[in-house]
Amino acid sequence: MEVWQEIIKDRERGARILVAVYKDRLFASALILCRDQHAAEELVFRTFARAIDRISSFRPNTNFYNWLYTILINFRRMDLRKEKISPVTFTDEIPEVITEETPFTALVAKADHAAIRAAVADLSDPLKEVVLLRYFEGLPMDEIALTLALPLGTVKSRLNYARAVLARQLAKPLGKEINNG
Repeated sequence: MEVWQEIIKDRERGARILVAVYKDRLFASALILCRDQHAAEELVFRTFARAIDRISSFRPNTNFYNWLYTILINFRRMDLRKEKISPVTFTDEIPEVITEETPFTALVAKADHAAIRAAVADLSDPLKEVVLLRYFEGLPMDEIALTLALPLGTVKSRLNYARAVLARQLAKPLGKEINNG
């Protein structure tokens, strides 16, 4: 039985299963987004509470984690609108979920984590979101499009642009030129 079905069948038991299955993954993303452990915990708690409360709105033919992540990112965006702060800052540890070998990923492998954090922190909010989902969560582009409610072409465009910007930024400390981002 799927987690969402457990929640519908027995709310308390389903909630325990939901937390056990998804808390670490959501917390890792929330920590990257918030940079503060307490704020990340609060964000994940609110995400779980909303998911349990609105479980009837989940469409069974979609990806449950993406649905949860959408709730999390929407809460974060609401918080940012209230706080008027930059959304993505990075902690000292970056999960390494880069999924494909490209000139960009080869450059990232040579760069230090501080340079990566600094370069990603300089990206605009829309670019940070696609970079986080693609390289930190490892989601394919079609799932990123669904999660962020964007056309696939927009996701591809943002990701390509973000890679080019990051490649230029990461090449500077390494003293290299990037000819074809």
